[in-house]
Amino acid sequence: MRKYTPYLTALLLTVSGAHAQNMLGDGQNYIGITALVDGEIETSERNVDMSSGYALTYGRKLDKLISAQITYTNIAEVDDFYVNQDLEADMFTIAGTYHLGASGSQPFAKLGYANLDAMNGNDEGFLYGIGYDIVFDNNTLRVSDTLGVLDDVDYEELTIGGIMRF
Repeated sequence: MRKYTPYLTALLLTVSGAHAQNMLGDGQNYIGITALVDGEIETSERNVDMSSGYALTYGRKLDKLISAQITYTNIAEVDDFYVNQDLEADMFTIAGTYHLGASGSQPFAKLGYANLDAMNGNDEGFLYGIGYDIVFDNNTLRVSDTLGVLDDVDYEELTIGGIMRF
């Protein structure tokens, strides 16, 4: 089932986005894809670098400053030097964002809850971060830095990607 998770998530986001566009079409919904630029998973036993991956996001602006979003993240290459092998990790996140401006390009803060399926099993906990949106009409370039304090894992990721509003 794990190998099909990215495909099922992409299908869910596509169908949800198309349905929301038909129902609402008010520019308040968004879908996004971001690439993992750099990251790290740290446990008490080891420190592991994340070198590539992607995230798929579906969200909705609740008002001018606040949005809610769900995100699936697939970390394709986790370099674990302690066991000399590549590992894979998946994470689901529910988060809220608070934008520090009502229009145009703006910084934002993010707070959410995540479930990470990685090297030492399943870990859950809170994520927080900051980012910056550069807005071009209905499209947005997003840069984000996210930190997490999960059960037995400290998590950090730097991502860059695009968002399309509909």
